[in-house]
Amino acid sequence: MLTENGQVLSCGSNSFGQLGVPHGPRRCVVPQAIELHKEKVVCIAAGLRHAVAATASGIVFQWGTGLASCGRRLCPGQTLPLFFTAKEPSRVTGLENSKAMCVLAGSDHSASLTDAGEVYVWGSNKHGQLANEAAFLPVPQKIEAHCFQNEKVTAIWSGWTHLVAQTETGKMFTWGRADYGQLGRKLETYEGWKLEKQDSFLPCSRPPNSMPSSPHCLTGATEVGSDF
Repeated sequence: MLTENGQVLSCGSNSFGQLGVPHGPRRCVVPQAIELHKEKVVCIAAGLRHAVAATASGIVFQWGTGLASCGRRLCPGQTLPLFFTAKEPSRVTGLENSKAMCVLAGSDHSASLTDAGEVYVWGSNKHGQLANEAAFLPVPQKIEAHCFQNEKVTAIWSGWTHLVAQTETGKMFTWGRADYGQLGRKLETYEGWKLEKQDSFLPCSRPPNSMPSSPHCLTGATEVGSDF
């Protein structure tokens, strides 16, 4: 929960440190305050076993160890950044040259939208939700502007395994998991995409739904809800 004065509270399961209270119980019924280095928070998002927050100064914090096991499996030999294994808010590295306006969390990925209209993504790419060829991104990576027809992104939403973005002219772009038709567009195939090497941090074959595409019927949408 985010209060009007920028404080963050959490309750529920803390089995993976997702409450941001490192020395708290494994479950919490009464909401507890999370310490974010005296930063005022303007946006929060909760994933399956991790959470993220953006502050008024544009800094992004992440906590919860839910993405760590996937990262270790897909990035063998690499040391994951601290924010993947922290049970208390840890600054997300790789975003120092940008100012985050909002943050998003899927089941196993995170994303942020900057004041410049840029989208950064990190975490699992199992369903192509990071618009990238890597199986896992341990460091935030920007989705190139040409993916959004060189327009600034003004709003973004995340489902469990897919994302939706809206640009300055009202165009809507969708990408990620599509086996239930959640992207609002037809695809060549879904079942044909599989990671070539599940246990290595190597490029994988790109699924047809991994790059943002604009379903014309959604242009100008004023409200979006993203689930599975």
